[in-house]
Amino acid sequence: MDADSQIESMFQSFCSLFYLGSPNHDLMVEKCLKAASAFQMEVCGYNLSEGLWERERRRSRDRAVDPVEMLEKILAANREEGVFKRRLFLLEHFDLLLESRDAMILTKLRLIQDRSVNQYTVVLLGSPFYPL
Repeated sequence: MDADSQIESMFQSFCSLFYLGSPNHDLMVEKCLKAASAFQMEVCGYNLSEGLWERERRRSRDRAVDPVEMLEKILAANREEGVFKRRLFLLEHFDLLLESRDAMILTKLRLIQDRSVNQYTVVLLGSPFYPL
């Protein structure tokens, strides 16, 4: 199965949390954005060094957001009333945070998995062959 089909299958499954490892990070971001368009998903992303970005304003980034705050924003998005459009959150280089085994990060990711109710999909982008 090629990368495009694999990403589309992930989105179709309505599973809320995925790890996607690739040696070509930029290509995977573009493939996720393409698939999100096909599913008419709103897109928001986070990069450890550059901060929060939204698809419509990709060049404008909020660097003041830390990783835990970003995960809180995802959890808060699930509690918004009257919002029924699916969302995609791309969390870039999160394998670096998983390696540290930070209890707060791991707990928030578990909460995201447990509370998504099919409203959003979170893709953790990182290096290939990362053992979860």
